[in-house]
Amino acid sequence: MKANRFTLIASVAALLFAAQSCLMEQKDIFSESSSTRMQKYLAEVETTLKSNTDGWIMEYYPGTGQKFGGYVFHVKFEDGGNVTVGSELHPADTAKSFYKMTTDNGPVLSFDTNNDLFHVFATPSSSLYEAKGGDFEFAILNCSKEKIEMKGKRSGNIYTLLPFVKEKDIKRETYLSKVYKMANSVKAATVEGVIGDTEVIGDVDLNNRRITLYYEPGAQGDSVTAIPFRYTPEGIRAYKPVKVGGCTFQDLFYLEKNNLLTNGVFTLQCKVPENYVPYEEFEGKYNFIYYQGSKSAKVTLTPNEDKTGFVMSGLSTHFDVNLQYDKARGRLKWYVQSVGSHGNNSIMLAAWSLDAQGGSLTWSTDAGVVISKNLKTGLFEFEDNGEYEEGFGADSFILWEITPDGTSVDQYTGWGDSQYPYLTSMQKLE
Repeated sequence: MKANRFTLIASVAALLFAAQSCLMEQKDIFSESSSTRMQKYLAEVETTLKSNTDGWIMEYYPGTGQKFGGYVFHVKFEDGGNVTVGSELHPADTAKSFYKMTTDNGPVLSFDTNNDLFHVFATPSSSLYEAKGGDFEFAILNCSKEKIEMKGKRSGNIYTLLPFVKEKDIKRETYLSKVYKMANSVKAATVEGVIGDTEVIGDVDLNNRRITLYYEPGAQGDSVTAIPFRYTPEGIRAYKPVKVGGCTFQDLFYLEKNNLLTNGVFTLQCKVPENYVPYEEFEGKYNFIYYQGSKSAKVTLTPNEDKTGFVMSGLSTHFDVNLQYDKARGRLKWYVQSVGSHGNNSIMLAAWSLDAQGGSLTWSTDAGVVISKNLKTGLFEFEDNGEYEEGFGADSFILWEITPDGTSVDQYTGWGDSQYPYLTSMQKLE
């Protein structure tokens, strides 16, 4: 036993010595250090970025899982680490800041100084304390003069830079204006049609730029396909190629006259509800009626800064209410929201269910009501949004105080009226 063990150890030692001898004889594969090679690669990427003097179109998808859809930026990289940014949200404007090439387990492009246009999805607000998960640091995946692919370090989404080719009648601001116009032209709450050999129907969320197609399971296996998209001057472009019914597509043209999405091979008919109300028609003064008609208030709806909804003033002298415009269905959404503070605690305008739940409430920001037009009466009526809990049935709002860790304190009465029970309707005033 001892002899055998000695022989094995001696044999292993001999093998290790031989391996060591071989390793010592090998020459380095690379003549330069990894840090030197990385710096050279970063310099090559930066040269590519600056080489396109007309700039790049950036496909930008904030939020994990592309939850907010895609947006278009125009970025132009210049000497001295300068970058000029244009955005589809403000086509006529540009904002200058700095960028840098750096490393973090690989090559990274960083927009490391504040840019009012570019950082809009990464800047927190009172309603979104974590913002929309926007990226400003990007790991470089692939780089060529035709396309640069990057991965957002925060969201994990793929971001693409495509060369912007300026034509005599298409300048940066013209291109972004066309994208902006398209984003405000598409009208769709649902779509339906036939793709390849598959009949499909779909729900459209224009606020979060996403189409969800439903169809019978086939060779694909799945019966649901979620399509986050961004707008183009001609229509929409999916985050990645989509395969349905044997067809693969990414770009769809929008034909406004017939309200269609098509790629020339198949067509999807877009539809909106009968009581669809365009954004601009909501602006104005209203008689706000609640408590089953026994109470009322004169309120005013004013467009918010980014034209995604309205600020409702007049319900209270202590706070305003933010209302979101549902672009797909032409209605308003009133979610639970923070309207002030009491010491370190938050004062929430909480959703209150008097009828369906006998007085239960929630400060979950998923809960709330939708405000839709009744075509028979012309009044705007309230209904639970169905997004919080089945059967909850929000029909009222109440001011409620909660601690920083989300613990309930009590009804907040420091501003006088704290209850807005039995929301009834809003009547627009001439």
